[in-house]
Amino acid sequence: MASAEQKEEKPSFRVRYFPIGGRAAQVRLAMTVAGFAFEDEFVTFAEHRAAKQAGTSISLPELVIYAKDGKQLLKVYQARSILRYIGGLSGLNGDNAMERLRVDEILDTADDIFVTIPNDKDAAKKKELREASIAKDGKLTQILNLLLARLQENEAAGNKNGFIVGDKLTIADTGLSSTLKNLVSGLFDHIPKDLISKDYPALQKYVNTVDNVDSIKKFNTAFGQRMQDFKDDAK
Repeated sequence: MASAEQKEEKPSFRVRYFPIGGRAAQVRLAMTVAGFAFEDEFVTFAEHRAAKQAGTSISLPELVIYAKDGKQLLKVYQARSILRYIGGLSGLNGDNAMERLRVDEILDTADDIFVTIPNDKDAAKKKELREASIAKDGKLTQILNLLLARLQENEAAGNKNGFIVGDKLTIADTGLSSTLKNLVSGLFDHIPKDLISKDYPALQKYVNTVDNVDSIKKFNTAFGQRMQDFKDDAK
């Protein structure tokens, strides 16, 4: 197990997740952009299995919230719930009710991506279903086209900074960009790694825009080094 503070002062939050980006990436990035101090704790898969068996953990990511005196106040699960909490606390959930509604829509639509990816115990059937999902009339294609339309609508409304809601980064951006990167990470068989860059260049440009936000870029560089160091220490 390894941990690293994102700021020198005592953290008021602790994020616990595996030593990968995964579903915790959106939370880590939102907290980084918000300027929140947090302890980022890596948990091995073996440690998580043991914690589940012992009943001390349910799922990851996990957010632990502390009082100023260091007393634990709350422990919560579910990445999107945590992300929305951080968004509300920091103001990264939109500037008004309509923007907050759009942020929620984008996050829920991003969740639909993983719900939509078909699975089957039979390898050949799984291949067939997943290839169908990214075909011209496939369900995953429909979701990605909706997200592309939302991005284009936001730009057409006069928002030129490349984000998907309004003209500044919101939790919709940390949530969606992380989801799109996970989709083409190689984790899902028969979902091409170049699906976004090849078939949805505007969405790829959007992901790059989010990644190039200064605080996110610095975090990702440091996080990549932490992951490598963690792997080296485990050898």
